[in-house]
Amino acid sequence: MRLYRFLILFSVILTFSNIGNIFSQSGWVQQTSNINKTSYSVKFINSSTGICVGENGIIFRTTNGGVNWIQQSTGFQNNLRSLAVTSPSTFYAVGDSGLILKSTDTGLSWFRLSLAKPFYFFYSVLFVNDTIGYIGGVDINFDTPNKIFKTSDGGNNWDSIETIGSFSVTLFFINSEIGWSIIGYDVLGVYDIIKLPMVD
Repeated sequence: MRLYRFLILFSVILTFSNIGNIFSQSGWVQQTSNINKTSYSVKFINSSTGICVGENGIIFRTTNGGVNWIQQSTGFQNNLRSLAVTSPSTFYAVGDSGLILKSTDTGLSWFRLSLAKPFYFFYSVLFVNDTIGYIGGVDINFDTPNKIFKTSDGGNNWDSIETIGSFSVTLFFINSEIGWSIIGYDVLGVYDIIKLPMVD
């Protein structure tokens, strides 16, 4: 019994003596940016260079760790909702009305990739290596089965993978073939997680 009381007392003293260390988080510093649009995704390739995408086709680039952001022109007004990076120079951005953009110069310039899906709103893009990537989203007509799109050549060509549900919110892959998707069934917030590839 004495040992039990000692252990409890020791645990309490240890907890309160380290309370500052338990609840402190010294790694986060709030930064004020010059981005005046809604941002949906940000990726950094190192401690200083990053890209941010958001509403109305905005793409901002920083080279000083987010202290300042410089807007990059894309020529598109579609909302950009997700961003992927495959190398220090190569980025992909996806968004509304089937828009897929690629940059091969660390986000300084962007060009459109072809995927004839004008009624798709893409919510997620993920690449597992330099060439293999996946895109998920929603067909706003809701008249086709939910699909995830896969490229094996860096976005030049895309194949569709039919899944369940009405739309794909986000994607996660552990290798080029096996992954998971959070899918939705309706706009009321009914969601599920499925493993890919789907097996009957």
